[in-house]
Amino acid sequence: MGHFFTKMNLKNLMEESEIRKCMTISIEKLPVTMVAEWRGIQSLVRVERKRIVGDKITSEKIYYISSLNPKKTEFIAGVARKHWGVENSLHWRLDVVFRQDQSRYRNRIGARNLAAMRKIVLNALSRETSIKGGIATRQFASSVNPDYRDKVLKNLF
Repeated sequence: MGHFFTKMNLKNLMEESEIRKCMTISIEKLPVTMVAEWRGIQSLVRVERKRIVGDKITSEKIYYISSLNPKKTEFIAGVARKHWGVENSLHWRLDVVFRQDQSRYRNRIGARNLAAMRKIVLNALSRETSIKGGIATRQFASSVNPDYRDKVLKNLF
């Protein structure tokens, strides 16, 4: 049997609520062949999220392979939530700076390459702090000033 943890965030039951359920399964329940392929694995994790905003309900299930003790389900649920916070923050920054959500590039390989390049450029712009202002300001400065662009690119290496 697995370990369970449930957290409810009820801001206003009629307007918005969120329910997160986390379940862990110890590797002892898994086939030996699967365990052998993943060095350090201790558990499988399933996080189920359901969000209710007004009359709209969204839900998703996410699965993880974990090196954490399966009995620490509440801790694992917190780690998973923080991970998604980082992912959402990165997505927001990419969308604001590069308007990634408006991109209409449909070639799958090309879209992946562009996404990788955007992350690399975002990282380089974040590291370069000689110009005051946000990432968009640094992006504009690097587009019009070749010396500054070189300085930004040197931060990659």
